[in-house]
Amino acid sequence: ALEGQHDAIELAVKTLERAGAELQGRFSPALGRRAARIFQRLTGGRYDELTVSRDFSVAVRRSGDTVPRGSLYLSAGAVDLMYLAVRLAIAELALPNDEPCPIILDDALAYLDPVRRERVLDLLGELGRERQIILFTCS
Repeated sequence: ALEGQHDAIELAVKTLERAGAELQGRFSPALGRRAARIFQRLTGGRYDELTVSRDFSVAVRRSGDTVPRGSLYLSAGAVDLMYLAVRLAIAELALPNDEPCPIILDDALAYLDPVRRERVLDLLGELGRERQIILFTCS
């Protein structure tokens, strides 16, 4: 009986791992494409590529560069924009459109220069036409 339970659990784990890999394989490219469009907009076209790997690590490529960069090679403001773009893309892809729930952001503008801050606020204003955006900030 214990061997039967063990085999059933082992089969369930393998099935869940395959389903997770399939979901990541489908979700990750769509997430990367949407986040790249958002990031390109927020950086005024300075970065034209953003990729999200299957383990959900993120890299960006500056327009004209050949090599993508991870977050360690970016300014604090660029990193904030990168992860904001990913979060907004996840919200767009994962949250239902028929019953839009709010998006809550906490200090998403903390390290942004005035130009980037204005771009983010413009985008949030557009997104706010479809769903409520709640932005907390201390600055």
